This record gives sequence, C-alpha cells and structure tokens, in this order.
Amino acid sequence: MGLLSFLGFGNSKKKSANRNTAIQKARIIYHDEFRLMGTNYHKQEAFAAADYLSGYEHYFGKTGKELKSYLQRSLKPVYKYNKLKTVDVLLQREPTNPHDKNAIKVLINDTFVGYLPAEIAKRFSSCIGNPKYRYDAILTGRGGPYKTLSSNLEKVVTQQKELYFELDLTIWHIK
Repeated sequence: MGLLSFLGFGNSKKKSANRNTAIQKARIIYHDEFRLMGTNYHKQEAFAAADYLSGYEHYFGKTGKELKSYLQRSLKPVYKYNKLKTVDVLLQREPTNPHDKNAIKVLINDTFVGYLPAEIAKRFSSCIGNPKYRYDAILTGRGGPYKTLSSNLEKVVTQQKELYFELDLTIWHIK
C-alpha cells in the first residue's frame, strides 16, 4: 500500500463516488429556526440549562466595578446569559403529555429547555427516534436578568427580561 492510499488519498475516484452516493441517500425534509415553547412554565429548568451553557460565568465574568465601566462605555445592557449556544441537543417524543400527544421536548445535558411548537411536533413526531430520519439542531438562548445603568448613568441596576431559547432544526430523511 502506498503512502497516499494509507493517508486516504488513493483511489480518489472510488471514495468520491462513495461520498456522493452517501450524500444522495439523505434528503433534507425540513429546515427552519423557531422559538421553543413552554420555557416560561419550566423556569427552573430553563435557568439551570442557561447556567450550564454559560459555563456558570455570568455578565461576561466582570466584577461590579468592571461592569459599571463597561456599561458607561457601551451604553448597552449586559445579560446574565449572553450568547448561549450548543449543538448537544436531544429531541425526545413525549406521547404521554396531557396537552399534546405529539409533543417533542428539547433537552440539553438531560435538562428540559422547551418544546417544539405544536404544528412542527405534529408534523415530525413520527420522525424522532425513527432510524429512517436524523436531525441536526443548534440551540441558542438569551435573556434573563440583565444589568444596565440608571437614568443618571451612575448606578448599575438589574432588570429582568424573559429567558428564551431558539432552535435551528434540520430533519433529514435517510434513504
């Protein structure tokens, strides 16, 4: 075996054909980004997930004095949970849900963060856990408590905004 074959470069036509066949066997049947539902009814779990995703570092990791200086320079609020993001997302059917037999809950680190909207769950609940389908999901989040300046720009005050999560979801049909 030559060095190029050992490194994976030999028989490139054959490998390219195999890759193309594999790509042709999967087809995207759904792709969209949407806000998760039910987060307000499960605030404790949502905040636990946000803590986990932020690495337990809040307000950019700045001390009170650093935060005040930053706020005076930028004049923008600083969220406790800022730019939360993960691809380690698990979708799980919840057929015993008393409100929706098609419910699909979204988990990260075994923690509930929300539900797919009902119309999406109804359309794709049979795909979740089915080996003929796979999904890719990117979860993002933001909100919760935030720091801003008082009207005279001298005092740091804490305000509250809703913590929310969005999901960028792609579902593939594997042929």
